[in-house]
Amino acid sequence: MYFNVPTFLIAVGCCLISMIIAGASGSKEDKEWFANLKHPDNSFLLRIMNILGVIVYLLFGFILYFLLVSGEIIPITLMILLILFNGICPYIKYKFRSLRILFSALLTFLVLLSVLIFFVIQTNVTLAIPLIVFLFWALYDVSYYFRLIKLNRPL
Repeated sequence: MYFNVPTFLIAVGCCLISMIIAGASGSKEDKEWFANLKHPDNSFLLRIMNILGVIVYLLFGFILYFLLVSGEIIPITLMILLILFNGICPYIKYKFRSLRILFSALLTFLVLLSVLIFFVIQTNVTLAIPLIVFLFWALYDVSYYFRLIKLNRPL
């Protein structure tokens, strides 16, 4: 197997588009709104979340590259959707300022991730392992936003 430059550029491009969407998603006021919410006690610091976000994009880009090389269309499509969805979620959070809409989007993300794992595990168990590990992080993320909704529910 050789290194495929065009395929690599496609994978990097998908991740960059998603990162641009995520990075341009919130104004200063939007980020202040989110910072002023009551957060659960075991929440991660924003700096740690940013580092984890970069790691997730590296992981997703790596997996997308190998899926593109394999040519399996359903996993490729699901992976591209997940990468783009990963960038759209911050946009949803700040644009609508609705934790409930974001929570619904995160549940959709979990379903897509689970379906992707189902398809990838059938063809490449090695690629499925980091996706399964990421699934645990995504479950934490969903539980975090559920608790965030409960803490900030209007009286």
